[in-house]
Amino acid sequence: MTIKTLAAKGVPKRAIARQLDLSEGTVRYHLTRLAAGARDGRADQPRRAGVAGDAIAHWMAHHDRANLAALHAWLVAEHAYTGSLRFGA
Repeated sequence: MTIKTLAAKGVPKRAIARQLDLSEGTVRYHLTRLAAGARDGRADQPRRAGVAGDAIAHWMAHHDRANLAALHAWLVAEHAYTGSLRFGA
């Protein structure tokens, strides 16, 4: 869950921090930014996995479960994918 989701459910900031293993200050910072409508500049950056979208869709159509490690290994082997297994990294 995200800070925004937990806060919308009425979970106190201290409990959100404990649940997500964050400092209470971090939770306050992000909730203040959300309330002000601030955007994270990283949201505008293209995702590496975006270029492999068709290949990912093909793989997902032929596998019952979403095993991200197996998908990543397949993308690296078959499509020379250079992105990290940790998506967004």
